[in-house]
Amino acid sequence: MSLPRFGTIVSVGELIAFSWQLSIIDTSEWDTPSMALKIIDTCINCDACPAECPNDAIAMGSMIYEIDHARCTECVGHYDEPQCVTVCPVECIVKDPAHEESQEQLQAKFERLQAA
Repeated sequence: MSLPRFGTIVSVGELIAFSWQLSIIDTSEWDTPSMALKIIDTCINCDACPAECPNDAIAMGSMIYEIDHARCTECVGHYDEPQCVTVCPVECIVKDPAHEESQEQLQAKFERLQAA
């Protein structure tokens, strides 16, 4: 059931059904977790990002640079924000919803990489 348009008259039954749907929404998903980063096909291979990555997670792929999700910590443990995103002139480094990680997971990965 979608939200009725403003000014639409709804029955009590519809209102109850709608309020019931609201009560079962899982609000824990509203705190969006961090996601690993990925480089999309608008990359111009400018060579700016690999040098900025403190974890050596960025390397040339077959056509464009790629980020190794096993090494990417989004700069957690090094900087306040991902340095590759900061230096990218074409804004082609984006969050990768296929690789969600919490801040705690990113911190643990940072610590593993430092210990190796």
